[in-house]
Amino acid sequence: MQLQPHHRTALLYFGFALAAAAFVLSLLPLGLKSALHTTGSLHPLFHLALFFTLGVLAWVSTTQGRVRLLLLAGAVLLGLSIEYSEKVRFQIALEVYDIVTDTCGVALGAVAGWLLDRKAG
Repeated sequence: MQLQPHHRTALLYFGFALAAAAFVLSLLPLGLKSALHTTGSLHPLFHLALFFTLGVLAWVSTTQGRVRLLLLAGAVLLGLSIEYSEKVRFQIALEVYDIVTDTCGVALGAVAGWLLDRKAG
């Protein structure tokens, strides 16, 4: 079943809301982030899951190739901006591993979105 345009638009808005929420949550005080379990051993898994989801949403929310590339690049830039913002706000080293994990998540999500579109079409 092919997604209808209004469903794609809804997914696009959901992706924007998810990205905004991720950015805001990343700037919470460290103690609160620990209480929410966004630090520690599950931290890389959260990054991968979030950016995988953003990659899927970027792919399935439009049928236009250029828009898809822009959305995927935006998801990667979100990961970079989150890490840089945390570096500045918390005076910590830039977490390059998180940036790599975010980028891999977006790429894997794009592949999953492509597979979903292919199966539906």
